[in-house]
Amino acid sequence: MRTVLFTLSLFFSLNLFAQNNKFVVLEEFTTAPCGACPDGTIVGNELLEKHENLIILSHHGGFGIDAMTIDENVELASGYTNGAPTAAINRIMYDDESIYLKQ
Repeated sequence: MRTVLFTLSLFFSLNLFAQNNKFVVLEEFTTAPCGACPDGTIVGNELLEKHENLIILSHHGGFGIDAMTIDENVELASGYTNGAPTAAINRIMYDDESIYLKQ
């Protein structure tokens, strides 16, 4: 379910905010203990191939910690997520209902 929401939020955000002269920032929250996070990276890479105006950042935070986690990532993740894999698009938070309302 989380992967479906992640994909939907990426799709709608790219369609709503992407313009020829604007870059879209996708910040993925991930950690090594997260078994589903590699799928989030795959989805992000597929989007990157299709959208030249996409910038992807990965933050190790949001679901436990690993050797790459820094305090700043934990603080940033706490503002946007309570799990992983999740993402923030242009640092805008969407709840589950708003994703479906924008269809």
